[in-house]
Amino acid sequence: MSREVLLSRHDRNMLGWIAATNMMLFASVVAFEWTVWRGLPGGDPLPEMLAQAIAAFGVTLVCGLAVLATWVVAWFHLRHRRSAFWLVAIASIPLAALPRAYALANLDATPVGVPSAALLWLLGVFGYGVATATTVLTAFLLVRSREAEEHRRADLEQAARTIANTEAEEMRVRQVVADALHGTIQNRLVVVIAGLDRTSSDLRAQGHREWSDLVDGHVAALEELRDRDVRPLSRSLFPAAVDIGTSEAIELMMSRLPASIEYHLDLDPALRGIAATATDPLSLPERLVVLYSVEEAVTNALKHGRPDTIWVSARTEPSDPPSGGPLAPITLRVSVDDDGQGLLEDPPRLHGLARHRARLRGRGGDLALGRSPRGGGRLTFHLPLRDLHAGD
Repeated sequence: MSREVLLSRHDRNMLGWIAATNMMLFASVVAFEWTVWRGLPGGDPLPEMLAQAIAAFGVTLVCGLAVLATWVVAWFHLRHRRSAFWLVAIASIPLAALPRAYALANLDATPVGVPSAALLWLLGVFGYGVATATTVLTAFLLVRSREAEEHRRADLEQAARTIANTEAEEMRVRQVVADALHGTIQNRLVVVIAGLDRTSSDLRAQGHREWSDLVDGHVAALEELRDRDVRPLSRSLFPAAVDIGTSEAIELMMSRLPASIEYHLDLDPALRGIAATATDPLSLPERLVVLYSVEEAVTNALKHGRPDTIWVSARTEPSDPPSGGPLAPITLRVSVDDDGQGLLEDPPRLHGLARHRARLRGRGGDLALGRSPRGGGRLTFHLPLRDLHAGD
């Protein structure tokens, strides 16, 4: 990216104001020195002295603005020919100092010799040089800053692409493993169990009751393995309905609670509508993060709090709008409350929730655990999402 592209219009306007201010400051210093010099004992009367100071200020400023005008014109016409641009830009400084020195040398009735005129010229070159050099230095620092911002933005975009690719691969592997557990492995177990059942029946028919009971015990163990280990593992890798929407996955998870536990869901209507139209603002990895966090909170409540009722709330609200963005993003805020025994530690330790907080923080969110006004514990977390209108 070329350096001129890195500087925005605002940056260029700011540099112009800096350069003009520098020229005005130099002209003010010249006018002040002229006033002090002409105000010495035996100098000119006050009205004449002030008139000469104003004239010195005006001449110095006009010549300085001529330098800036030359730089601007050279920039538009010669910026792609660096050598020619710098030659014209630098040459404009001593050339603009010539009429300034001539005007100041003839401003007073007292004749000025060649050495004094040369000194006036050198002072003009120095003043205009400092004014333009500080502007060039500011422009250089701005360019370096913009380049650093561009590099950071590119690095962040590359990191985001890498994370997205990694998550996509993770989701693919999760789906493959979950399908294998749910399909292939469970089918194999069903076939093995059916074969063992048949073997047990044959042994019982042949009068080998002890051997038949032994085989039945292994059949029961395999069925327990399938129901208590393989199926839950498959659901944990890829929870049911998570590929449909966030609301549906939370509802399905809560519907599997024991019948003795009452639950209440307060899911944002906007979020429900989004899920229903297949435009959920959460990506699949984000849904898993949300669902796992809610699941961990519910599990902890059941394990430690022994509640009668659990409340789950998921609301969306506008976040701070990004700079220059036409629409504000949204943030998903989720809370899980229970009416159980409450927290035993103050402040509470997160234990298994720590890894969920790390995942949320990695996506710009956070998680907190505290006491609920309903008497038990409350887990809250938030997660920045894409804009609700992004898919419109």
